[in-house]
Amino acid sequence: MTEPTPKIPEQLRDWRFIRLKPRTKEPLENDWATTANYDYDDPRLQEHLANGGNYGVLGGVYKNADHVILDCDDPYLEKLVREKLPNTFTVRTPSGGAHFYFLVKK
Repeated sequence: MTEPTPKIPEQLRDWRFIRLKPRTKEPLENDWATTANYDYDDPRLQEHLANGGNYGVLGGVYKNADHVILDCDDPYLEKLVREKLPNTFTVRTPSGGAHFYFLVKK
């Protein structure tokens, strides 16, 4: 049985992505922070996903905004983020934590 191709959520389509080795968090390419990162619709990324690859979301400054990801594995920290920061796109991680995605305009 083949695994479904990972789908990039619509809310993250203005972000950059890196290719990861299948079923890992390990980057496939060494220069992921500078040159080996992709728009969501880049054919290289889409082919990678179709062939069972995984992806990571890249934080940083691009498209005139800071792209900030808060990775909350601690329930107390997650509670604080939900109480103190604006509502934003959030995903639940396999370990039970949460990733909060913020765009901070300059």
